[in-house]
Amino acid sequence: MTLKQIQVLHDLLEDLLPQYWQDLAQLVAIPSVQGPAEPDAPYGPGPKAALDWVLDRAKAMGFETVNLDHKVGYAQWSPDPNQA
Repeated sequence: MTLKQIQVLHDLLEDLLPQYWQDLAQLVAIPSVQGPAEPDAPYGPGPKAALDWVLDRAKAMGFETVNLDHKVGYAQWSPDPNQA
């Protein structure tokens, strides 16, 4: 990487840092301690709320998201192969 590329990356991360802290604060504010199982919430409503929040946030950022039986989920970046 060139010094200019490093500076561009640094500036981008600096711009994103406030949103990162805001998102992290919102996520850790969700009481996600395991509770009694409910329909579509095998670990209780708290963990479901945290999982849903993360997947919703990732989707809003343009990631494809998958929720696996309301137990775990993941996000992946799949750029459009038609765009180059």
